[in-house]
Amino acid sequence: MITNKEFMGLKWVSESYTATINTGTEATITITPPPGQIYKLNSFRFYVGAPPGAASGTHSVQFYAQGYSGYYLEQIKLSSVFGSPIALTNSEIVGDNNKAPTDDTDILRNLVSGFIFSNSHYMTITYKNSTDVNNTNDVSVQAIFEVFKGEEL
Repeated sequence: MITNKEFMGLKWVSESYTATINTGTEATITITPPPGQIYKLNSFRFYVGAPPGAASGTHSVQFYAQGYSGYYLEQIKLSSVFGSPIALTNSEIVGDNNKAPTDDTDILRNLVSGFIFSNSHYMTITYKNSTDVNNTNDVSVQAIFEVFKGEEL
């Protein structure tokens, strides 16, 4: 919860990673508020399709807050088998081969109440392709953030 911070409005963010993600590699999307602003996640959509033609392996995504003295605070991790997509919204989770937290209610709670970040403690989304083929699908994120005035949390 954010207290004693001036509400400045809502911010729509849409980010995509459009390059091919080779087998065994990662793609990262970072969302960093400008200095003097704090973002609190309000609504969210993440999607990446299953790697086309994959016959084995998994692919996964981690959502975490970065910038804590070189460490990260993992909020959510989802993994899916080779033939399934990964999707996460305020009300839907697709990709439950392996997930943390393990309970869907906790994942959704972390999504809408756990992501508060600033310029120095930013949001990072890392997708990893551990299947047997390259993934040519885009990794996409759309979000609405509540924006507050302030430097740090």
